[in-house]
Amino acid sequence: MFVQLYLDIHQVSWSQEEGLLKAVQHDTPSKQVYHILKTKPQAWSVIEDPAARKRRSSREKFALWRARQCQETLNRIQTANNENSRRGRDRVTEEEMQKRLEADAEYRERID
Repeated sequence: MFVQLYLDIHQVSWSQEEGLLKAVQHDTPSKQVYHILKTKPQAWSVIEDPAARKRRSSREKFALWRARQCQETLNRIQTANNENSRRGRDRVTEEEMQKRLEADAEYRERID
């Protein structure tokens, strides 16, 4: 039994015999196979919590998206994220940082 879904340029198929979910990339002549998930979810028929389903779906979509990206694109995204983080740290004044550290210390005391 095969269940097939089509996502962008990828074909995702699940085989009950293999117990694997595979994404096959169609835009290359070699038809590379990416093993995105190693096993089938426990039961497809079980009603899943909507929030958990959305989180799982997002993780799966992100894994498929990341498999399609070249390393250059991933490096560019990481560089942009690092730059934004650095700018955010530079905007924080010494006084604001001191307040944040005091609040964190107070919180740690309460939870210990």
